[in-house]
Amino acid sequence: MPEAPQEKVDDHARRLTALQGYTALVLNADWQPLSYLPLSVWSWQDAVKAAWQERVHVVSSYDVRVHSASASFAIPSVVVLRNYERRGTDKAPKFSKRLMMLRDNYCCQYCKGAFPSSMLTCDHVVPKASGGASTWENTVCACTACNEKKASLLPSQLKAVGMRLPQPRAPSAHQLEAAAWGLCLRDLQRKTHVHESWKLHIGAVDDATVERAAHEDARYDVTPRKMRQRDRSVAYSG
Repeated sequence: MPEAPQEKVDDHARRLTALQGYTALVLNADWQPLSYLPLSVWSWQDAVKAAWQERVHVVSSYDVRVHSASASFAIPSVVVLRNYERRGTDKAPKFSKRLMMLRDNYCCQYCKGAFPSSMLTCDHVVPKASGGASTWENTVCACTACNEKKASLLPSQLKAVGMRLPQPRAPSAHQLEAAAWGLCLRDLQRKTHVHESWKLHIGAVDDATVERAAHEDARYDVTPRKMRQRDRSVAYSG
């Protein structure tokens, strides 16, 4: 008995939902992730489309395929852009609360405790009420307890209440990128369903992963970043 139209629609919707977790890590043409905060990923639809349009090289794929009316495609797990995109790391980063927390490694700069971002706030060393500005040099991460204890105290008044005086500085784009990379590594270690190829290109790899990836991707010169710097002049063929 033929499947009812609504049942076909429901089955197609279930399949699409099941595929949403198959995202692709996007590498620049120098084989570095386009960004770490957030980590540069594409949906499986965007990755398959980019591969079809030959805008990327597919480095590694999931053991899952999608089908069109006339073709079948393995869902990419890692893709590398054919054309290099400038990442702006030569510019001074603009201040934002999110980047300020990244600079401070999600630690309160008064008690030095580590907290989730939901329990941290942006504290002005010189209070806004006293003319303090929202700049790199005048803002720090503070936990709720320290923020309430400091209140509107001036820097010269902190020692009297037993609080340390933080010395915030403006970070470089490279410093923020290094901090974001470390955050990605910690995040990957907590996840259990991350494709092995992601770990290879972000740096969270062991010897077995390196050996397996080298065997699978020999035609691409896929060597872990921590082992050597890639030659940007190499032309890849797919």
